Amino acid sequence: MDTVIPKPFPDFPDHAWLQSELLQACPLERKLLESAAETAYHRNIAWHDILESCDGNVVGVELRKERLEQYALILHDPSEPGRFRAQFYDARGFFGHITRDTPWDVLHEVVCDGFQKIANGALLTLSKTDAWERGSLVTNLIAEVNQGRITYDDLLVQLKQA
Repeated sequence: MDTVIPKPFPDFPDHAWLQSELLQACPLERKLLESAAETAYHRNIAWHDILESCDGNVVGVELRKERLEQYALILHDPSEPGRFRAQFYDARGFFGHITRDTPWDVLHEVVCDGFQKIANGALLTLSKTDAWERGSLVTNLIAEVNQGRITYDDLLVQLKQA
């Protein structure tokens, strides 16, 4: 699958749809759509900024959600070949992901979720910190408990020793 959106870049899908709906809306519908259109307008700006920054190839792009200082990295999904993932992380390490069929579906989702500022290099920077190391330890220990390899008491002992 080609992972590059060719230029000229299309508008953010929600923005394009709302613009066409506004043209046909009755006054009551227009009022509702206008409030959603403002949000879509700002997402469209972020969408174009992101696509311009990577020349349409969003695989490998890191984005930041300013309000919570969280990040998303768009990549090929290592556990589902042919699909794409946004891997979420913050200063303490990885905390989740989403998987979609295309990199643009992933981009759409993360932009809607507030990841709208380009933050390339954030993973490398954060992964060198003590907070990241501690967070990764906690994550790994929780996985060990969930897999039945250690007990919760063992987890607590190891955290105290760390």
